[in-house]
Amino acid sequence: MIRLLAIADDLSGAAEIAGAALRLGLPARLAEIAPDSLDPGATVLNTDSRSLTPCDAATAVAAALAPLQRAADSAAGPDFVYKKTDSVLRGPISAELRVIQTIFHKPRVLLVPQNPSRGRTIRSGHYFINEIPLHRTTFANDPLHPAHSSHAETLLGDTAGSIHIPDAESESDLLAHAQSLDATLLPAGGVDFFIACLRSLGFSAGSAANPPKLATPALFVNGSASAYSRELLVLAQQHHIPVVRMPQELFDNPDDTAALLAWVIEAATALTDHRRAVLSIGRESDHRLGVAERLQSRLAAAVREICSRIAIQQLLVDGGATASAVCQSLHLGPLAVVAELAPGVVQTAAGTGLHLAIKPGSYAWPASVWADLAAS
Repeated sequence: MIRLLAIADDLSGAAEIAGAALRLGLPARLAEIAPDSLDPGATVLNTDSRSLTPCDAATAVAAALAPLQRAADSAAGPDFVYKKTDSVLRGPISAELRVIQTIFHKPRVLLVPQNPSRGRTIRSGHYFINEIPLHRTTFANDPLHPAHSSHAETLLGDTAGSIHIPDAESESDLLAHAQSLDATLLPAGGVDFFIACLRSLGFSAGSAANPPKLATPALFVNGSASAYSRELLVLAQQHHIPVVRMPQELFDNPDDTAALLAWVIEAATALTDHRRAVLSIGRESDHRLGVAERLQSRLAAAVREICSRIAIQQLLVDGGATASAVCQSLHLGPLAVVAELAPGVVQTAAGTGLHLAIKPGSYAWPASVWADLAAS
């Protein structure tokens, strides 16, 4: 079986790639550091580097890949390498690509970030979401990476002359680009292009079993301010799942330990009484420097304290940065990918027995999640 290595810049993106690999018949695992040699199937690294400076992101990618550097040209190295990028080109993508190019001796990059399955296309060099130019969508207001243009090369920034971003508007376009790959090219981009690459290698739908039912006590962890995350709060209330919002005191002062404890106790009580709850920052994005990171840190600390009081069986986490913060707070190691609950929504298992479902902040939780929790 192929030994595939994918590198993503956040945990939800890594999980999305791992879920797609599982769907196409490959066993998949998530990690932050590459092993010395790769097992058959897909190994997906999360470098957690999207919000870093280009220099720091390059360092993070190099560190994650360091154990594999000696094996890159040997029988222990990967058969196929893929760089997962944000689908709308957020983050220090060029800096990360240059490191991977150097390690794996790939002089050129074919970067196909668009996801036609979600209405994300590039035509005449310009990025569209459902036919709306990117800089006229909500991505123009992204707190860290606002889109001021729809021109793909402008969004990417420094290409160093080796990165090509082709037009693509359909699955057949992506497959044609995947079939054009040769040994000199590093494939990079979104999950749709990753799937096209696997299909060009001969993989098709796998025979994975039906996803296991979600168990309770179950805690949603809502750290995103996306429209889908706001919808989560409405759906939770419709399903009689209590929503426990961050206290105003903690929002005003993330170092208020008394407010953190009160929040934890309220959430633990809700879980004891209802076996399901949503833990939410419950505010719009705050664009002041460092505020979002501090609130996310408090959210992850609250999850850790709740887990010390209640035997949580299932966490359901919105957004890669939030999921990464939660994993670090709980000291979770590599995650085994158990099932793909829906495209982009992945169920994983930690060595502790805790199950962690991860999705991008811009995706919705599938209906199966609500059905499972209603039946628990």
